[in-house]
Amino acid sequence: MDSLLGATWSALIVLTFTPLAYSEDPLPEGAVKRLGAVRIQHKQTVSSVAWSPDGKTLASASNDKTICFWDRASAAEMRPCLRHPSAVFSIAWSPDGKELASACGDGSVRLWNVASGEEVACCQGHQHEVRSVAWSPDGKMLVSAGDDKSIRFWDPATGKETRCCLGHEDAVYSVAWSPGGEKIASASLDQTLRLWDAAMGKEIASFNLHRLALFVAWSPDGTTLASGGAGGEIVLWDLSAGKEMHSWKANKNIIRSAVWSPDGRILASASADWTIALWDLETRKPLLEPLEHPGEVKALTWSPDGKTLASGCADGRVRLWDPATGKQCHWGAGHQFTVDSVNWSPDGKMLASLGDNNVLCLWDSATGTELRHWDNVSQLAWLPDSRMLACASRDKAIHLWDPLKGKEMASWPGDGTEIVALACSPDGKSLFTANGRGGRSQWHLQTGKLIRSWEGLDDNPRTLAWSPDAGILALAKTLDSMCLRNADATKQIHWDWDGETLRPQHSVSTMEWSPDGKTLASSHNSGDIFLLDAAAGTQIRGWQVDSRGAWTVAWSPDAKVLASTGSDRCITFWDTRSGKDIGSFQLDVRVWKIAFSPDGRYLASANDGPTVLIWKAPQVPFQRRNLDGSQLAQLWEELGSEDAAKADNALWHLVAGREHASAFLRKQMPPVQRDPQLAEKVQRFISDLDSDDFGVRESAAIALRKIGLVTAPALRKALDAKPSLELRHRIDALLEEFENTGWTGVPRQSWRALAVLERIGDDDAQRVLDELAKGDSDARLTQEAMAAVERLRRRNTRQEEK
Repeated sequence: MDSLLGATWSALIVLTFTPLAYSEDPLPEGAVKRLGAVRIQHKQTVSSVAWSPDGKTLASASNDKTICFWDRASAAEMRPCLRHPSAVFSIAWSPDGKELASACGDGSVRLWNVASGEEVACCQGHQHEVRSVAWSPDGKMLVSAGDDKSIRFWDPATGKETRCCLGHEDAVYSVAWSPGGEKIASASLDQTLRLWDAAMGKEIASFNLHRLALFVAWSPDGTTLASGGAGGEIVLWDLSAGKEMHSWKANKNIIRSAVWSPDGRILASASADWTIALWDLETRKPLLEPLEHPGEVKALTWSPDGKTLASGCADGRVRLWDPATGKQCHWGAGHQFTVDSVNWSPDGKMLASLGDNNVLCLWDSATGTELRHWDNVSQLAWLPDSRMLACASRDKAIHLWDPLKGKEMASWPGDGTEIVALACSPDGKSLFTANGRGGRSQWHLQTGKLIRSWEGLDDNPRTLAWSPDAGILALAKTLDSMCLRNADATKQIHWDWDGETLRPQHSVSTMEWSPDGKTLASSHNSGDIFLLDAAAGTQIRGWQVDSRGAWTVAWSPDAKVLASTGSDRCITFWDTRSGKDIGSFQLDVRVWKIAFSPDGRYLASANDGPTVLIWKAPQVPFQRRNLDGSQLAQLWEELGSEDAAKADNALWHLVAGREHASAFLRKQMPPVQRDPQLAEKVQRFISDLDSDDFGVRESAAIALRKIGLVTAPALRKALDAKPSLELRHRIDALLEEFENTGWTGVPRQSWRALAVLERIGDDDAQRVLDELAKGDSDARLTQEAMAAVERLRRRNTRQEEK
């Protein structure tokens, strides 16, 4: 009959449950560390859970033939598991907490000394599986029941059977001693609930349930029995009147178990629909929403103080719940469910992982120990100095945490909508947020005040990615279209990847910016990866990872390597210069998110399970080339090409020719000198745009175009002054040109040359960037150079620390 009840669910569990990592399991090949190797679990279904009388220890039994003991405070395994020759179906503590009784699939009842872990007795008598075991309140007697339809009494001092009660016509699944010790209640698959005189072993009452009975439980005061099983109905029996008192449909599925709270006011029930329900016994209404599990709940027990509910699940996990709130208690190190994302702190000393139950765990990356955790987190972003962690919560608020102290430093309500993306400005002064409607906001981190906001321009963007300087937001607007939004404008930046580049089957999975913000990588459900030139808005190259889908990508700090994951459950590393495979790691679970450590030596993966794995990342050897003057000149010309692939090839050739490239680029890109009369000139050129002389108008337009994006604020101000139709037309044309072809504010050659210098990253390249960073602070070239200098400074600092 048990196979009848459980075969379907067992088959489903085998097919759908994710393999879990155990502390003793070897690491996958290539992995160097596992964070949060959860130990609070068995390798098969948890069949029974029981608190020690003092409430400090939780024992769990499993079909994997073991009983484990967990410390309530730390979740640490307190002693080696008690191993059995067969599955363990039920456990019970002696009233003094010194012994534990177990009901086994081999037909035995075993007694264990909890302190020593020694088996002190093996009670033989049942002919088939033993389903339930219980101690008398005074600890002088044990009772057990099983598939042989019998109820047997045992002397725990000798292990000998003292009495056998027969009467049930089918397997007895549950037996319970009354609080006073005078009676025994039993529930059977023969659809009856029976009462027995504990002293004489005689049946004194029988109740017909008309359904398979799987459990029976006494109220703490001993006046009421709760029973249930097939059909999802819970029945309360008034023992003084000897009749049914109340019944209600608790679930449409099987009720596996039900337990009374210590105060007798709440009944917790476990159902085959993978939930726990908490019932107010006065109203027989649920107190909270169902407590959801990833599998069928097989066992329940209240802590003696009534403050915690423990559950055992078919996925092998033991979970703790707060019955007042219905929230799962964070018990032990690591996540309780699947890890969705991983984020290294900028200094590489910490790693933050976010689970799909909105729990954020913070890890010491050197030791792999959990530092602390926070609940209710939906998004996170590190501040550049690693001293603060910004989090968006499910209540739509923004919180700032000191990660080392675990102290909340500030919080403020957001814009009233769910935050789907967070990014911090490079100077650590501003926080940018994006909501699900494409709207964005900028917040002052020190005060929490809103600096500015932009209305959403796209409905429900599928994927968002902030550029490293938080100035540009990449959005996947639809299944097959991506675009950029400038943080300073409400209009779309010049390009839109769709049509021939991204066909409908190229549904966007994720987008990631290169560390220097010059290239955007996208992965797609078609299994393709594209590298896209952010300045030109064209594809550099693309390749297929896995025809079944590419899920996520991550850049190495030097932009030489792109890591990806897909349906093949593989982490693959690609040389971004060629798109060639340079190595891979195979897993037996899906990988949802990956991230390189700031020094590029390691990769963290968020896996389909409660752990994070750290991998040794492959390194691409630095290629060197000797470039002469003509080659440098040719590569400089190609660097400005509209052909993004050709320009990218020139970029990497210059990086390889580092000995001469930095000096050459220094001559091609002098620092922007500040023109004290620039504002006056811009105003004069704007006025000339409205001249009666066509030649003057053309010359003014050319001059403004040459000055570039820095003229945009003055041009917009002129538009606000309600200019003539001619002037409006020319200003609109210039602004559209800036937004559509020159949004970077830097010539393409110079824009890409900055990437060359940053990717070279040696002392000579650093000096060139330092010189460029000292130019006119209002010039975009200067600002981009300053950002590159800061990124290099952080990278070099991390390498020196290593």
